[in-house]
Amino acid sequence: MKKRHIPIISVLAVITLILMQGCDRPWTGVIRGTISDSDTELPIPGVLVKATSLKNSYAVSGLTDEEGRYRLSDVRWGPNLVQIYHPRYSAVEKYTDVIRDDTVELDFEVGQNTLYLDTTLHVTVLNGNGDPVNQAVLDLYELKKSIYDYFFYLETKTTSEDGYLSFTLPRIYEDEIIQMQLRIAAIGYQDQIRDFVISWGIEDPTMTIVMEFVE
Repeated sequence: MKKRHIPIISVLAVITLILMQGCDRPWTGVIRGTISDSDTELPIPGVLVKATSLKNSYAVSGLTDEEGRYRLSDVRWGPNLVQIYHPRYSAVEKYTDVIRDDTVELDFEVGQNTLYLDTTLHVTVLNGNGDPVNQAVLDLYELKKSIYDYFFYLETKTTSEDGYLSFTLPRIYEDEIIQMQLRIAAIGYQDQIRDFVISWGIEDPTMTIVMEFVE
C-alpha cells in the first residue's frame, strides 16, 4: 500500500490559519467585583469604577448596581490601574493584571468621606407688588438618577406672614452636586416650579420667588 504524503504547503496553510485565528482574538479580559462600606459592610450602589491600561492608557468604566457589583468588559490585557469614585466615600485605587480571555476578581471596601456640609435654604415669597405672600405652599424635591431621572418628594412647608420659610437641605459632600426643585402654589397666584442646585461651595443659599397674580 502506498503511503499518502500530505503536501508541506497544506500543513503550513493550516498552521497559518490557526495562528491567524489566535491573532484575531481580542487582547482583552474582564474585571469584576463588589464595593462595600468598610464600616457597615453594606454594598454601595452608584460607584464609578474606571480601569486604565498602563500600556496604552486605554480606559473603560462602569457603575456598581444596587448590590454594589460592577463588571468591566473589554479591559486591555496587562497591568491596569483601577480607580473608584463616589462623592460620599474616599477615593481608592488598586493595581491588577488582566489576563487575556479571563476574569479578574477585584473587591473594594471603602470608608465614608467625613467632609460634608449641612445647609439651609432660605426662601422669601413675594407678589408682583413686593408684598409678602402668606400661606404659600412649597414642596421640596430632589432629583434621583436611576434607569430614568425622577424628582423624589422630600417635604412641604408654608410661608409665614412675612413670606419666609426655610428648608434643611440634604447633606452635601465634597465634590457633590445635587439638583433640587421647588414647586410653589398660593391662592390667587399662578403656580411656579423653580429648579436649583446645591454644592459644596454654596452655604445656606437664599431664594426670592415672585408670584404672578391669576388674571
